[in-house]
Amino acid sequence: MPMDAKGNAKATHWYSAHLSPEQCSAIEKSVSTSSILASAGSGKTRTLVYAIVDDVVRGIPPESIIAFTFTKKAALELLARVHYLLRDVAPGRDFSSLSIGTIHSWCFEYLLTKPKFYNFEPLDEDIQVFSLAARLHDELGIEAAYGKSFPKGIRPFLDDLQVFYNENLAIADVPETVRPCIEKFEQALMTNRLLTFGSMVTCATKHLRLDGPVANLRRLYVDEYQDVNPSQVELIKAMLPAEAKVIAVGDDLQCIYNWRGSDVGRIINFQHDFVGAASSELVDNYRSRHRIVEFCNAASEKIINRYPKLMSSNRGDSECSGVFHESCHDETEQSKRIADTIEELHNNGTPYSAIAVLYRSVRSAAPSILAELSLRGIPVNCPLQRECGDFLDHFLIPVLEWLENDHPEARNEEEEKEIQAKIDAFWTSVKPFLKGKAEDPAEFWPALSKWRKSIIDNDSAAYNVRGQLYNFLSFCGIQVRKGDRALGMALGISSQIIRSVEEIHRRRLVGSKRKSAKGMMREILYAVDMFKDELGESIALESTEDAVLLTTVHQSKGLEWPVVIIGTLNRNRFPVRRSPHGTSFSDEVAARYGTSEQDEWRLFYVASSRARERLFLFDYADGNTDKQSVFLTDLATALAKALPPPTQQSISKLTHEELKSHHDVPLRLGLSELLVYAECPFQYALRKLVGIQPSIADDLGYGKSIHELAQRRFNANKDWSKKELDEQVENFVHLPYVGDIQLDKSKEAIRKRISGLQSAGAFKGETTPEMKTEVAFKDGLVHGVIDCVIKDGDGFFIRDWKTNVHKEFIDRYGDQQRFYVHALRLRGNEIKAADLVDVGETYKTGTLSSLPLDISNEAVSKTFNRLDAALVGIAKKDFTPVPSTLSCSACDMRAVCGHRFHGET
Repeated sequence: MPMDAKGNAKATHWYSAHLSPEQCSAIEKSVSTSSILASAGSGKTRTLVYAIVDDVVRGIPPESIIAFTFTKKAALELLARVHYLLRDVAPGRDFSSLSIGTIHSWCFEYLLTKPKFYNFEPLDEDIQVFSLAARLHDELGIEAAYGKSFPKGIRPFLDDLQVFYNENLAIADVPETVRPCIEKFEQALMTNRLLTFGSMVTCATKHLRLDGPVANLRRLYVDEYQDVNPSQVELIKAMLPAEAKVIAVGDDLQCIYNWRGSDVGRIINFQHDFVGAASSELVDNYRSRHRIVEFCNAASEKIINRYPKLMSSNRGDSECSGVFHESCHDETEQSKRIADTIEELHNNGTPYSAIAVLYRSVRSAAPSILAELSLRGIPVNCPLQRECGDFLDHFLIPVLEWLENDHPEARNEEEEKEIQAKIDAFWTSVKPFLKGKAEDPAEFWPALSKWRKSIIDNDSAAYNVRGQLYNFLSFCGIQVRKGDRALGMALGISSQIIRSVEEIHRRRLVGSKRKSAKGMMREILYAVDMFKDELGESIALESTEDAVLLTTVHQSKGLEWPVVIIGTLNRNRFPVRRSPHGTSFSDEVAARYGTSEQDEWRLFYVASSRARERLFLFDYADGNTDKQSVFLTDLATALAKALPPPTQQSISKLTHEELKSHHDVPLRLGLSELLVYAECPFQYALRKLVGIQPSIADDLGYGKSIHELAQRRFNANKDWSKKELDEQVENFVHLPYVGDIQLDKSKEAIRKRISGLQSAGAFKGETTPEMKTEVAFKDGLVHGVIDCVIKDGDGFFIRDWKTNVHKEFIDRYGDQQRFYVHALRLRGNEIKAADLVDVGETYKTGTLSSLPLDISNEAVSKTFNRLDAALVGIAKKDFTPVPSTLSCSACDMRAVCGHRFHGET
């Protein structure tokens, strides 16, 4: 039996054999409010998984447990791991009510349960909020408040807005000069049913204080607690009923988001916010070799405001492991030596994907290293790689400029020459990208002019910028094929920017006229030019190839690699120069929003602790300590100690065990995503991995509105009168992209269809709407939401509402419903039938048009096997295109796909 420090026998738990004594101790203390100070590589996520599962084992209902993570990716990992462990220790139980996600996603879902927030939509925190401020620029009075002409005042306004939300301030606390801007912006959000990340938290906190804490909540876990801001802490406090316990997990040394409002003091002084809370430490590092751990400890001791803990290494040192430093003559030599190191490692058996090159800023450091890696043919995964930049700079931006600019007729010979020179320059820029008939100017120019004419004429189609762009790319022969990483990245980045701007300027906003199509194109051009590098630096694009990862230190947090290379350790490059917060608020309010040397030390600690086996440090100060990073000069003693003995012969060969991944994460994805993969793996890759955003129709929300009203009618359990139906339509039909005339027509059409369903008896029976399901396969978890489960005697049948049933997609609909049948049968429910209701046909005929689906054991088993095979394919990263008439006709990516069905024109 295990013994404690005093030699007393300790109780054993079901998890004792799987965790270390300090991890077990942390779980034992977490039965009450507590903080867990978890060092890098100490098994924080593993401990968190076991703590949540232990709650369920001890009898706490899954619906009484909430866990917050800092990112969506972390939430998916945590949820998948919890479900897989629960499947082993508590088989047969339903855990779909377990809530694990980001703070913002929880706030949004919570607000949607409040009548005031029905049909509200979230905004992307960066580009969409910027675009909204740009559209409302004059109404908000930004130029007068900040003394800067459009668009120069938008950034400082958004900086102030962020402080306002993060610090949980009242409008009276905002400086008078900018107070009207923020007040009007908040009003615009509420009037137009929009929420920013910041307003989600403040609005949820206000409602919790009015309505009371979260009912039945007993356990609230908060991961990465060092990154919470004051507003989020207030939310957490408002959520907690008296009997609930909060468990904060984090590492004060990894607090690197001060510019987002994070406050390291929150986790260091956790007991100040939650009096009487217990605390525990996880200091045993299972990730890094001993020399790397010692070096990271030395770096951590340079941080002043910190919890007094140092890591302990649970791994020894191999013959070749350690920390290595090289000072180069200039940036070009640094890039060559980094490339040499990568080549040596790869030639000795290290996959490229086991190597990460980290910079403080990829944007400033990328050109030199990318050029060198490209010259040597070393594959690299970096959103800013040269080929990607070529497409954006030499094709997309010139095309957008041509569409947005005026092209007046020449008035004299000199102007004619100038115009011709511009035409020649434009053609020279775009021609290398063209294929097929687009290479002929006689074909190209009419196609481009047709698009431009729709913009000048302000056609409705011109507002669908992504649709126009994808069709034009298809005409130009510019399509993504398997292995075409550069073009895929370019379209991923550009389409995300265009989507963010388009959806703001395309929608109806109360009190704000929609810009002309030409004006919207101007905003898109500006955004693509401004955000193309910034987005590439902030979004970690997935790669399925063996390639070196080149990314920022901020993006590396939470990840690990056998080999980590940190470059450009020069003074004023890393760390960057100290900068003030630059907001309109006082230092007392916003001091930590600036950048200090202490913040940079934390960032360096994060970067160094990502390495498992080798950590390489490079500068190009040529040995001049006045030019080297303070990280190198202040850690000279630790660095010398970390270096291997002089007799060391080779550092470039890693063993199989050193290269083995110890961080396999089960997949977790939605049923709709899995069905897309099952139809064509390449379509899944373009959307899910590359991030290309599909175009949307003006009537987006039409089908969702019918679903919403159908569920609400079921919940009412009685027929609606005409007045009641009118009220429901006005409150819950949300079509933000249609014009006012079309909106009235769409509302009337929806009203008639719900009335028709009601008259046809579609809403009879005891029902459970929107039931969440989750099924564990061998290679991952698949989740979905059933439209409607209706009680039928001693059993159930399930129903899905379709605006119109397309016969060619019956198999797809059937697979979806059969998955739900399988999920419910796993819970022990008897499912007698499943059908699709054709809403459009029901309205036309006046009788319920219902299509029964085959849910025999044989059919359900066939669907399960098909989905299981799809999950295996995703796990193996097999994204082989499977074009067909059916899959390509329904594919949102077909215009930009180089593998689409040959029968299409």
